[in-house]
Amino acid sequence: MEDVRLHTRIPVQFRASFTSVRVGTGEGAIVDLSPVGCRIESSEPVPVTTYLELRLEVSLKEPPILVDLAAVRWARGTQFGVQFLSLRREHQDRLNRVIEQVR
Repeated sequence: MEDVRLHTRIPVQFRASFTSVRVGTGEGAIVDLSPVGCRIESSEPVPVTTYLELRLEVSLKEPPILVDLAAVRWARGTQFGVQFLSLRREHQDRLNRVIEQVR
């Protein structure tokens, strides 16, 4: 199967925490990132179609980037892929700057 992503995923190593009505709270590591989503590795199983609030810990000096609503689009083993559905403008702007810096 061909990967037809619109946005290139950038390999990163950031911490993330998430909250969901369906799975409660959890933590993980962001292993790749794009302006519209990321892949997270976590010991917490998170099923496909789960909706999450995410906190992306991209800096020790700044507060986390907040994703108000994200959807789990795939899950395999200890990893799952997330699509960002709703971010406030200032958080999207910070995310874009982080991606440019690590590119």
